[in-house]
Amino acid sequence: MKKTVISVCCILGLLLCASHTVGANEKGAILYQEAMKTNNNPQRIILLQKSLAACEDFAVWYELGRCHERAKDYPKAEDAFCHARQTAGNDRAHAKVLYRMGSLYEKTNRQDQAYSFYKSACEKHPHPKALACMKEIDVDRMENGMSVMAMTKSLSMPSKTFGIRPSLNVYITFDTNKDQPNENGRAEAAKLGRTLTGSALSGNNFLLIGHTDSRGEEPENMGLSQRRAQAIKVYLIRSFNLSPQCLETRGDGETNLRYAPERTQQDYALNRRVEIQIR
Repeated sequence: MKKTVISVCCILGLLLCASHTVGANEKGAILYQEAMKTNNNPQRIILLQKSLAACEDFAVWYELGRCHERAKDYPKAEDAFCHARQTAGNDRAHAKVLYRMGSLYEKTNRQDQAYSFYKSACEKHPHPKALACMKEIDVDRMENGMSVMAMTKSLSMPSKTFGIRPSLNVYITFDTNKDQPNENGRAEAAKLGRTLTGSALSGNNFLLIGHTDSRGEEPENMGLSQRRAQAIKVYLIRSFNLSPQCLETRGDGETNLRYAPERTQQDYALNRRVEIQIR
């Protein structure tokens, strides 16, 4: 009899808990719907905050980030998007918030961080807007090069909260079918060398990944990308005294085209790159 009473009490407790959860979810949903009906941004923020107090939800955190972004309260927007990322239930939602983070960073003149978030958004789920933003930045980097400071920022970006590994695409140019960088390529490789030997990146190990465009046979492109990555490694060791143990190389050939299908000469050029990752 005593066991039966205890069991009944446990069941009642669970039912009450479930009822409270359902009630909180309903309250949060109603407040979110009310928030989305108003065009008054401060009022929408208040309603969204009340909704989150009742029940945390990706859509509510995401919209709160958008509201703070519209109000140009960028620190609060970043915090809200961070919470949205933590509550995202699928890759599409992850990509959506990563794109917004990239846009936020670009608005606050943090282009290097913006690029990494756009890239991560595309890797999570196809996102045309993020890809277009990436392309705009890549074209500028290809045509004007990157400074040592910009390279350093890209590779030392504090993005562990979002699980993003810092990486950098460097447009080290090679003549057609050649595996040694040309004059412009060596100038860009020299800036990379100064970046990797700077104090901000001291003690790290790096992976150099060669990429080609889709022209030519796939096996040939794979071999060419491997030789180009190895050529940059040798250059960095000889010119900047980097330890061979801190540099790994890999050739991906045409298997990881950033901009596909390639419709213009610019698309082909953008896909020919050397990618650097921190290991």
